[in-house]
Amino acid sequence: MGEPVMEIGNRELEKIGEYVKEHIHEWISEVQRIREIDLVERVVRLDERFDAMQREMENRFQHVENRFQHVEERFDAMQKQMDERFEFVQTQFAALQKQMDERFNAVDRRFTSLQWFMGIGFTLLATLMGIFNFF
Repeated sequence: MGEPVMEIGNRELEKIGEYVKEHIHEWISEVQRIREIDLVERVVRLDERFDAMQREMENRFQHVENRFQHVEERFDAMQKQMDERFEFVQTQFAALQKQMDERFNAVDRRFTSLQWFMGIGFTLLATLMGIFNFF
């Protein structure tokens, strides 16, 4: 660009070097403090984000647990309803079984009566035929 305005000699460079050596620790420690503060702020923000994420996860788990509890309640209600229906069907089946037994017994009595009636009728016919054959 342009030519330097001033030439620096070795003596000035040595003085600048000594000055830099004397103050470099202060400058570095100041930069380190700024970096440490920045890192602490970042860690705090990161910790806050983790806390927020943990609260969100707890909320989601609570929501899922509530849904499972609701499903379990519905399942229990359905199970109870099915048990009631099964008991009702079982009662109806027992009533039908009893009715069928009563009908079977009635038919059995009629059949027994018919058997006796037919037996007596054939015996009477056979007796009459035997009597008429002799006359």
